[in-house]
Amino acid sequence: MFKERLALEAIKEQNMRELNQARTNFFTNISHDLKTPLTLVLDPLKQLRETLGANDKTNSYMQVIEKNVTRIQRMISQLLRFREIESQKITLNPQVADFIGFVRDVFGLFELYANRKEIETDMAAHQPQLYVAFDFDIIEKILTNLFRMR
Repeated sequence: MFKERLALEAIKEQNMRELNQARTNFFTNISHDLKTPLTLVLDPLKQLRETLGANDKTNSYMQVIEKNVTRIQRMISQLLRFREIESQKITLNPQVADFIGFVRDVFGLFELYANRKEIETDMAAHQPQLYVAFDFDIIEKILTNLFRMR
């Protein structure tokens, strides 16, 4: 009876490993499949922006689109690190950059939407720039969760 239980537990554990592997493979494949079309959107958008020139309003809309497509590409790259995340071996990738400028850029992704919803937005900082080492992906996740509009 004990051997049967042990064998049953081993089978359950093997099935869980196979399910986790299938899930990881699914996310990896979907992520790769999404990267190409996004690149195919981003490149013509950049060309269109250069062609249209300095129309401020149009240029502003295209910059928002470009930033959001780039953000989606980064999120897909994060999905591609899914195995690393599942194994609890998340590694930080700190890079020195202007943290205030980064926050402004992420905040700017939400301003157009907020304005359309007649939500007043403002961002103030005590200094114009602050160069520190931080992981862009992790900070962006935190900020988008804070700024997210429902």
